[in-house]
Amino acid sequence: MVKAASSKPTILVLVLSVDREPWRDIELHGQRITWASPEAIPEGCEVVYYYGVGGLYRFVGRAAGRLARFGGSNLLSRVVRRVGKNLVERISRRSSRRPAVLDGDRLLTRVPDVYKFALPKMISALRWATAPGMPRFDFVYRTNTSSYISLTRLQDVAANMPRRDCYAGFLGLHPTRGYHFASGSGMLLSWDVASRVGSTLTGLNWEKIDDEALGELLDTAEITVKPLPRTSVQDVDEVELLPGDELRTAFHFRCKSPSEPRTDAAIMLAIHARDRGDRDADPSRSTL
Repeated sequence: MVKAASSKPTILVLVLSVDREPWRDIELHGQRITWASPEAIPEGCEVVYYYGVGGLYRFVGRAAGRLARFGGSNLLSRVVRRVGKNLVERISRRSSRRPAVLDGDRLLTRVPDVYKFALPKMISALRWATAPGMPRFDFVYRTNTSSYISLTRLQDVAANMPRRDCYAGFLGLHPTRGYHFASGSGMLLSWDVASRVGSTLTGLNWEKIDDEALGELLDTAEITVKPLPRTSVQDVDEVELLPGDELRTAFHFRCKSPSEPRTDAAIMLAIHARDRGDRDADPSRSTL
């Protein structure tokens, strides 16, 4: 059991991870040496990176996803799409049920490591986290490789959120259905919601990506998403332009760079260095 620091809530941070470039490099040389380094993780928090399966299973999952998106309006095209969608659902359900295995702080799910299967990958991680006998946390925060999180400030944010029926994050809007959902860059779930999602394989739209599907599921359950702020930084030079107040109060920085090669890790290092510099200059300021 992870104990809370004083009265701060306990939070399990699940990081959607991919064991391929450029994501592996961002994790190793961005996240793991800044906000998720051992010395930066405060009491009451735990960080776990969860991955899918590569090899043949990834190839099969990728092929199923391509079939589900097959173009054309003739009968053959519709049949191919239907076959693909059925395969995606079958693989999603089956792989979600298979137990994930923890190796250090790396959680190995049995889900194909393909973008199309981000939903069952998340379900598998939540099933593992909330299984009977596992340590109980107050919240789960699901984030991704391109995010830089101030965990102490995340605890401060969570301290003001309800401990039940909590679903929060930076808001997205489904273009046709009209419901809001928390962006996959950061989704805060109270433990009861995380347990409910992890234990269900019904009511999920396996054709959708994880954040939209979760929003649809919880909207149906009449759990309204609560908005949380997020700061987007796309370039290292933008870090110096961040207002001091925003740097000291923001808890989530989206560091997804549009450039090739990706500069997400460099952005994280710049944020970390600037925050530490501000903190060294004024010890009263909040820390990472």
